[in-house]
Amino acid sequence: METTHSRAGIASFLLAAVSVVGLIAAFAFAASMAPLLAADPEAHLGRMLAAVGLMCLFVVTALVGGVLGIVGLFQKQRSRLFSILGLSINALLVAAVMALLLFGMISAPALPGTFDAP
Repeated sequence: METTHSRAGIASFLLAAVSVVGLIAAFAFAASMAPLLAADPEAHLGRMLAAVGLMCLFVVTALVGGVLGIVGLFQKQRSRLFSILGLSINALLVAAVMALLLFGMISAPALPGTFDAP
């Protein structure tokens, strides 16, 4: 008997692909604004908040994809290939973003000028 792929697994894999591309684009957008923020942070704060909002949106997309991957794993008589791929990619994305956040929080006090009085 030939098994078909789980629709939840396929959706999980597609959300993982969208999250990867979206997070790369959001990080590239935020990184390209670094010189602008160094020159005049208050003038470009809205753009930086938009980049952070995009990152949050794609992390939520990865979380939804992870849940769909788990759902796809427990479907009977369905192939679990896309469920496993989607769940692992989404989990790696969320872990990578959390690691970057943790690294940023740990290294922020070491940055020069962080706690200087205005």
